Amino acid sequence: MEDSRPLRSRIYAILRDCDYEETRQVLEFIKELKPQSAPGSSSSSSTTKKVQPAAPTKPAINVEIDYLCGKWMHCVGLVAQWTYDMYFKGKRPESYEKVLASTKICYAAMLPIRLVAVDGPECVGSVSIVKNEQGDRSLTPFITFLCVPSKYKGMDIEQKLIRQSVRVLKGLGYKEAFIKADKKSFSPDDILWEPVQGLTGVLRHQIN
Repeated sequence: MEDSRPLRSRIYAILRDCDYEETRQVLEFIKELKPQSAPGSSSSSSTTKKVQPAAPTKPAINVEIDYLCGKWMHCVGLVAQWTYDMYFKGKRPESYEKVLASTKICYAAMLPIRLVAVDGPECVGSVSIVKNEQGDRSLTPFITFLCVPSKYKGMDIEQKLIRQSVRVLKGLGYKEAFIKADKKSFSPDDILWEPVQGLTGVLRHQIN
């Protein structure tokens, strides 16, 4: 008949009939026993903590701003393609060829000025500074066609392009600059823009 007593009581009953040396050996043996995990149960030693994969990070780049004219003129087709895709395709009637021809017209000391953001030998963004006359209202110089491919978004390239645009204009003696209101979010915080009275969606910056 199976002994229904608790395990501890049964062990004590066995040890009661043992001498000192036998008791010591039994106790040492019990200490060495490792508890077995029940089927389907998990223990701290067997549980594997799932490690979540780290979110992909964008590689650090060293961006410099330069004029498109000169040594970066070989990127004019790329800049024209960005401009066409972001501002003209499906929105305006101008063809890519017309945008390309217009993009090729650029200078360093007079408008239109086109700046590029470069990382080593690679062009990663662009912006244009152009004349913009609306009737008897002058919005010149106008910072426009801000282009940064999606893979380079979130690296403050737009802010660097706008900041350098303002610096270039200041160096040329301009006292103000204009920009579309939807581009204000890309502007550095220390460059202040105010609405232009009578023109919806246009902002003005007073260059000091």
